[in-house]
Amino acid sequence: MEHSATTTPAAGLGAWLRRRMWLVDALVAAAVFGYNLPLVPFYAHSPASTAAVLLVSAALCAPYPWRRRYPLPVLGLLLVAACTQLLLGAWVLPADAMLLLSLYNVATSHPWRVSLAGAAATIGWLLVAVLPRLHTDFLDLGELGALVLLTLWAWTWGTLVRIRRQYIAGLRERAEQAERERESQARIAVAEERARIAREIHDIVSHGLGAMVVLSDAAAA
Repeated sequence: MEHSATTTPAAGLGAWLRRRMWLVDALVAAAVFGYNLPLVPFYAHSPASTAAVLLVSAALCAPYPWRRRYPLPVLGLLLVAACTQLLLGAWVLPADAMLLLSLYNVATSHPWRVSLAGAAATIGWLLVAVLPRLHTDFLDLGELGALVLLTLWAWTWGTLVRIRRQYIAGLRERAEQAERERESQARIAVAEERARIAREIHDIVSHGLGAMVVLSDAAAA
């Protein structure tokens, strides 16, 4: 009883969070946006561009809470916002990390052909963002390679999670099918046993009636 009392609140909190995962995603998006916010002036050159980069940062974070319901559209919106960011002259923002999180989610929920296209689009955007500034103090070749590997790692991790979920779902389905087969075999065995008992009762009753008829005929004789 004491063990149940100590584990019930944690289990209840876990179940509450599982029903409201959008809230967790919203907190993640808010944390990334909050970290990105004081850095926005370093990526802009005027008050107007500062406001524009701020809006782009919000566009990179705001769709994230819908990533579980609409993973592919969310990644598409983030890529559009990231491309707009490049048009504004801003290089890689901390809020661009949302691309990796969304790519991971796409890889967990879509076939590898679809998610691989999302990974290729993300890497393509990264190359367009970094290569023109590669020989400046922005990023060097090693850091670019690390970002590409990080993107591939997010895609690979999500793909492995999807494969594992499919494997577990297959095991669960086979277990349920085996349970249904066992129940069906049990019902068949019960029906056969009832039929056997009915046949035995029928034989006993028939034998008893036959004996009574013979005794009746003998008594009459």
